[in-house]
Amino acid sequence: IVSPGYLNPLGHGYYKKVSYVQVKNITFGYKLPHKIAKKVGVNGIDINASVNNLNTISNIREVLNYDNTWMASYPTARSYMFGLNVNF
Repeated sequence: IVSPGYLNPLGHGYYKKVSYVQVKNITFGYKLPHKIAKKVGVNGIDINASVNNLNTISNIREVLNYDNTWMASYPTARSYMFGLNVNF
């Protein structure tokens, strides 16, 4: 027999309606025109930038742990990447 103060964390009282939108990845890329690349003495220059886990919009804060790990863990970190590709 469980004491009257015990609440089952999987019980109905803990269910919440959760709505959320996630921006998981945004990537931008740009290839410089051939004329500009030739002026600096190369055949081509590509520039790119990317961000992962940019934002989560939710009706409750707990959704910030959007990698579906244990609720006590930290949310997935945001990461930024920049790239430059030069063709000779």
